[in-house]
Amino acid sequence: MISPSQMLGIPKFAEWYPGQEYIFQQLVAWMNSSNRFACCPIPTGFGKSLLGILTAWWGSTRTAYVTSTKGLQDQLMDDFQTLHLREIKGRGSYVCDEYPTFFTDAAPCTYGVSCSARDTCQYFSRLDRARDAQLVSTNYSYWLHQHGHSDGISHSPSAIPPETGGNPFGLLILDEGHTAAQWIESYMRVELDSRELDRFSSPNPTSWDKWRAEAARLVYGLREEEKELKDRMLGYGGAPPGKLRSDHKWIRILLGKVENVAAARGEWVPEEDGDGGMIFTPLDVREHNQTLFMQVPKILIMSAVMTPRAAEELGVLSPTWIQPSSPFDPANSPFTHIRTARVDFRWTGEMKKRWVAQIDNILRTRRDRKGIIHTGSYERAQIILANSRYRDQILTHTSRTTSKVVQEFKRSKAGTILVSPSITTGYDFPGEECEFIVWGKVPYPYTNTVLAKARKKIDATYADWEAMKTLVQGAGRGNRKEDDRCEVFIVDDHWAHFWKYHSDFAPGWFRERVQGSVDLIPPPLEKLNGSV
Repeated sequence: MISPSQMLGIPKFAEWYPGQEYIFQQLVAWMNSSNRFACCPIPTGFGKSLLGILTAWWGSTRTAYVTSTKGLQDQLMDDFQTLHLREIKGRGSYVCDEYPTFFTDAAPCTYGVSCSARDTCQYFSRLDRARDAQLVSTNYSYWLHQHGHSDGISHSPSAIPPETGGNPFGLLILDEGHTAAQWIESYMRVELDSRELDRFSSPNPTSWDKWRAEAARLVYGLREEEKELKDRMLGYGGAPPGKLRSDHKWIRILLGKVENVAAARGEWVPEEDGDGGMIFTPLDVREHNQTLFMQVPKILIMSAVMTPRAAEELGVLSPTWIQPSSPFDPANSPFTHIRTARVDFRWTGEMKKRWVAQIDNILRTRRDRKGIIHTGSYERAQIILANSRYRDQILTHTSRTTSKVVQEFKRSKAGTILVSPSITTGYDFPGEECEFIVWGKVPYPYTNTVLAKARKKIDATYADWEAMKTLVQGAGRGNRKEDDRCEVFIVDDHWAHFWKYHSDFAPGWFRERVQGSVDLIPPPLEKLNGSV
């Protein structure tokens, strides 16, 4: 088969990665099939974005490539802009040309002021180009909100009028697809603070039906209030007083939330947020998956953590599975359980000491390389920092200093250890930036919430699945290139039971790396530079 660069005309992709050509052939076969969904558990470093773009190119169909972050959008633009890829982000990413003190999400046009600069507006001109484009890049948040609360990305004013059906998509590519259910949940969730709750006559009822009925009662009055404020602002033209603008924005946002509660279908879970507010979350996001899928006839879901359990969470039944082998040698990234102690609320002071001592034993045999310790909580991070013999080599962070400390770790010398409760996703540490990872605990989520308890009632494996997603993501922070060597250890004796009963939640490439449980710490892998 000809190379990707010959197909796309992009010199950067002159060669197929190992196994990539075969996967592309499978994707072509799926595009020719009647199955709407394809799931691809594509490991990191396999080039999944190229495979998605090649599928769109081969299918000659209008394609939306949806990512989990704006940073991934930027990466797509860097690689594929020459293919006339057009990106669109939320209005808060663009400055208003007519009123430069505003981002376009708060510009006067949002409350009805006529704008003479619409055709050149940073936001609307990009939206128009995206509506005309054959290949569009956006993020989950924008895709959901633009189709749920605005007029979408298919009505193309300069090409096809909306009354004819617009410019529909034929293929939807969902990158990091294992997060798609969480994006649906985030989009659907309604959060009311204490000030907003003051509008309700019966605050804090535990019954979802009561909340929905109360919201339906409030809608008409809030609509009238929003209209009155909007008319007052229009009387000032483009520069109403700041207080009036903030009052209108507040009531407009509240109206949207109340309308969402009033119109919600299915079972939702009301829960107090601890600050005097309430949070409403759909119990089962599968009932709302069409907010993401829309009416698109072909949907490709890609992720290193894509498994049947992830598809089930999305309500995707019997998809076409296209599963490559990992291009990475499993021997370069073994996952080993070191028998130590059960890490949970019942552990004793003696068990904590044994736990830290075992982690120190791993560090002692790997002083010539950098590593990461995932603790899952700030409390356990502090236990290590207070008791480790290698505390002088440890970097840790708060919720506010994560990015700063990560950059410091990346620049640090061999022997530095990053102890973190929260970098299981979003950060990459290729090569010698990280050559070993220690999991201090099986990363079960906090389940003492109304929502978690309700979900466990309908799905007994809810917490196990959440833990596996986190574990696989966190274990992959140091394996980003084919020649990376990053061994992974776990020092929580809950692991043996967890893996025995839930290994099927992990993707195949991860299962290949799991070595089992041992008492002695294995010797370190050979370093990238050839030393041991």
